[in-house]
Amino acid sequence: MLFHLACAMRGVLPTYAYNVPRRPFDDLIYETALKSGARFISCQVKLELGATERGEKVPSLAAETLTLVPDWHGKQPDLLVDASGRRRLFAKLLGLTAKVGMRKDVSHFAHYENVTMRNTSTGSARC
Repeated sequence: MLFHLACAMRGVLPTYAYNVPRRPFDDLIYETALKSGARFISCQVKLELGATERGEKVPSLAAETLTLVPDWHGKQPDLLVDASGRRRLFAKLLGLTAKVGMRKDVSHFAHYENVTMRNTSTGSARC
C-alpha cells in the first residue's frame, strides 16, 4: 500500500511554518497516517550502512528490523525518512559532519509548488 502524506495532509496543516510545537505536530502526522491506512510497528529501529546498485552509501534497515514486517520479504523499503531531528541518525551513519551555528533550531526544508505526484488510484494528481 502506498501512502501519500502530502495528499493526506492537504487541508489539515498550514501551508508554511517556521517553528511548530513538535509533540502536537508529530501526533498529527501519526494520527493522519493511521487514518490513511499506515501501519504502526512499535520497535527500536536498527540501521546499518547499505549501498545502491552504483555503490553509493545509503542508510538501510538491519535484518532484525526487516523481520518485523513479514510482508516485505526481507527487502528494503523504497524510502526511509530520518525524522530524528538534531540527533541526525542518517547523517551520523553516513559520516556526514555538520557545522553548528549560534542558533540550534535551524533545519533544512524544501517547498515545492505545482508538483505532480503519482496517485495509485487515478494515475496522477496534483497535490
